[in-house]
Amino acid sequence: MNESIEEPSLAYIALQVQRGRSNEVVDDVRALAGVTYAGYAVGTLDVLAKIEAKDIRSLIRLITQIGRSPGVLKTTTYLVVEGGKSKEREKQVGGIMFATAYTTANYSQLVERLAQHDSVNSVSLVLGEYDLIVEIVGKTLPEIRNAIRSIQEKEKEIVSTNTVPVLE
Repeated sequence: MNESIEEPSLAYIALQVQRGRSNEVVDDVRALAGVTYAGYAVGTLDVLAKIEAKDIRSLIRLITQIGRSPGVLKTTTYLVVEGGKSKEREKQVGGIMFATAYTTANYSQLVERLAQHDSVNSVSLVLGEYDLIVEIVGKTLPEIRNAIRSIQEKEKEIVSTNTVPVLE
């Protein structure tokens, strides 16, 4: 049976861009309808964006459009399958934590618990290399580090994390 998904679709898209073109790519991505957040990343990623569309087809068109933007070399997309509700603090997000959880974890309960942390803007259960993407609120690296440490101490179902600092 071929059913289309008609509910809003959400994804994170990580971009690697040509050297010296990050500013241009961030500006271009931010200008696209459906982009709820785009910022500079530190480390192996150059730009990280959060995107939303009315349905999966529209989301795929937006992902394709971003991937074809001048200066973009590679994209990695994480489709949100649960969660993603924001506390509307995107401007305060200082880090994105990619997390892997034990396969015995109750993912829905884990998403709900993580969302209760004061330092979390949103939590998403995603398809891809990781199980969860957690938006961490913090203005300094020590704030972000302390938030991550607190989450890791309280949430024993999380096996590993990879956190990427992001800048406005």
